[in-house]
Amino acid sequence: MQLKGLPIIKVSAGGNDFILIDNREKKINMDDFLPIIPSICGRGLSVGANGVIILTGASDADFNWMCFNSDGSEASFCIDGIFPTARACRILGVEKDTVTFTTSCGTIKAEVREKKIKIFLPPPKDIRLNQELVIDDRSLNSHYVNAGVPHVLIFDENVDDVPIMEMGRKIRNHKSFLPEGANVSFIQILNNSELSIRTYERGVEGETLACGAGAFASAVISAVLGFVTPPIKVNTRSRVYFSVDTSDNSIEGVARVVYTGELQEALWQR
Repeated sequence: MQLKGLPIIKVSAGGNDFILIDNREKKINMDDFLPIIPSICGRGLSVGANGVIILTGASDADFNWMCFNSDGSEASFCIDGIFPTARACRILGVEKDTVTFTTSCGTIKAEVREKKIKIFLPPPKDIRLNQELVIDDRSLNSHYVNAGVPHVLIFDENVDDVPIMEMGRKIRNHKSFLPEGANVSFIQILNNSELSIRTYERGVEGETLACGAGAFASAVISAVLGFVTPPIKVNTRSRVYFSVDTSDNSIEGVARVVYTGELQEALWQR
């Protein structure tokens, strides 16, 4: 497999960045490529990214979409990755305002607008409310939903004070969510249509500046509990926000193409 000179697109959404690769012509062999993902995602010595997105051909959509975390593990889904992929589609030759992707959680439709991207998601699944979760002899009232990825939600009066690395890691690895684990979002209700969240993401194994799935899951649970009404503004640590409409399972946000380039051997060789 020849990776030197492989075209890439660096994209970003919500403070999370990705290396986007168009593999419709099967230029890379995934078995050979997966082991170098941690190297090319490493910051300081390589391109640097939260993850890698691979696009292949699809018979019933514009692309088949796959995402891999910076540690090389496959992400079951990533809303933050869909946003900039949709933004980059014109570079890939898709000259239309609505694009579709087949993903592990179904077909996703994205509307590409001048400043924002609107994504329509499958309905959330497996909602479990008011589940007691014991962490270090402390009882927490938690909620669970699968919004493409499993998510645990905990409400807090001030998310800025949450020791998210410590608590997020313990909840993410709690026996209740094994073996896959779960993302963890802490939610603060600001008013009847606005939230603030912080998210600990599995795969990244730390707090991310933003998490689209966390924003969507937080809005869904907050709406089900009657705390907010749609459309719901969800603020993130990156100081960008998502707008979630639980009536049609849509989420809207901004995304950008940062640059285009080519991989070089020095980016993964040591």
